[in-house]
Amino acid sequence: MPVAIKLSFDSKVPIYKQIFNAIRQAILSGELVPGEKLPSSRALADRLVVSRDSVSRSYADLASQGYVEIVRASGVLVSRRFAACDGAIDPGGESAESMRLQAPSAGKCIKLSAFGERIVHAEGLSVAGAYVAPELNFDAPMLEELPLKRWRDCLKNSAKLEDPALLCYINDPFGLLSLREAIAGYLARSRFINCSPEQIAVFTSTEGGTDLLCRLLLKEGDHVAVENPGSPAIRLSFEMHGAVIHGIPVDEQGLVVDELEGMNEPIRIVWVTPSHHDPTGVVMSESRRRQLLEWAEAHDAFIIEDDFDSEFRYGDRPVAAMKGMDSSGSVIYRYNFWRVLFPMARIAFLVLPEPLASAVWRTRVLTERDVPIVEQRALADFINEGHLESHIRRTKALYARRRAALVQSLSKHFGKRLKISPLSAGMHVLVQFSHAVAAEDVLVAARQSGLPLTSMAGRYIDGAGRNEFLVAFAHCDEHEFGEMVARFKSILSR
Repeated sequence: MPVAIKLSFDSKVPIYKQIFNAIRQAILSGELVPGEKLPSSRALADRLVVSRDSVSRSYADLASQGYVEIVRASGVLVSRRFAACDGAIDPGGESAESMRLQAPSAGKCIKLSAFGERIVHAEGLSVAGAYVAPELNFDAPMLEELPLKRWRDCLKNSAKLEDPALLCYINDPFGLLSLREAIAGYLARSRFINCSPEQIAVFTSTEGGTDLLCRLLLKEGDHVAVENPGSPAIRLSFEMHGAVIHGIPVDEQGLVVDELEGMNEPIRIVWVTPSHHDPTGVVMSESRRRQLLEWAEAHDAFIIEDDFDSEFRYGDRPVAAMKGMDSSGSVIYRYNFWRVLFPMARIAFLVLPEPLASAVWRTRVLTERDVPIVEQRALADFINEGHLESHIRRTKALYARRRAALVQSLSKHFGKRLKISPLSAGMHVLVQFSHAVAAEDVLVAARQSGLPLTSMAGRYIDGAGRNEFLVAFAHCDEHEFGEMVARFKSILSR
């Protein structure tokens, strides 16, 4: 590969993204031609003196956006998918108007919508993108910890389909009524939310529900407020729909609502994780919740409450969902069974304010009328027979032991050099080095030691590292942490 890649290790831009940008620009400018083979990830990492993981991540993002193709036995090749229309390409990739997708066979340039252009040019939009942390096991439980036998029994019973009504082609766009009734009961018991099944819309993923809400509630140029730090995936989703994003800081009481009070722009949607802030774990205080609800009612705004990790609180009393406090119809409640049941059940749902439910129902008629019936019936039985709450209680005790083992090991080996968040919830621990460290060195040491750690940089809108990292514990045996942390410290000290 003749292209010279210059890296700045002092830059706030991550190394993998610098590599991505350099190769992308070389492809667009013609320095790298279609079909040209790129170095292996190991070879390029050795040449640039960076970790192989950084190069692999860059290649994965390039592949997801169509710039390269990863071909078995051939390596990484420059793709033929991206080409200039009438010879016009902007080498800097600054203008979406300058790029068009070219169909490989017909050579026809396809004019995309504004949404399509944003999707094509979105940075880090891939399964292996910047917002996904494989080191954290995607915050999913381990297979051996799942109640597979119970689930198989529920699936077997559900698959009998003895009710002829279930074989009707057109089902309720909101999902199976028996499942929605089971969910309403579970929410009343566990989250102190009183809602009717008619307010619950079942989806195959929370992303699908969020996308639908964006299409219904947002116009291009509308303003959306999100937590900072917060989920990069959520920010990206709103941005793809043309929203202007405002990062609102989070303190020890949660989202700082006073920041909303002082804004001149009309905020259409506020995204919050009040029961367990993603990623710090802070719980929004009751006074803040009431302040946010009053603000939303006064400003005709919607609050999307993502009930992130609410199941896993260790030693603390359960925290009620903010939706249960909502009397004005401002809160849309979002939940995904991923956190406790993936890969058994990939089902999510929204609890909608009654005035919004009709619009969502009509939209589902046109977009997604059917969610798999067998899985819905199985999940309804799984909830009604008490297996869900039993599974949560069991895994809470297991994860509490693992968290304690991780915290003990980190404290033993790093002492005051590492600040460990005291918040006892969720499936990862937030840590902060008391002195400046190179994020790349920390990540390399973590990978080599096997410690499931990832940087917090992508969670901040400005990308600042702040010496903060997340360490997962839910999918590791508690007896492994001592050795892993010792290796991590040894490698980091070299």
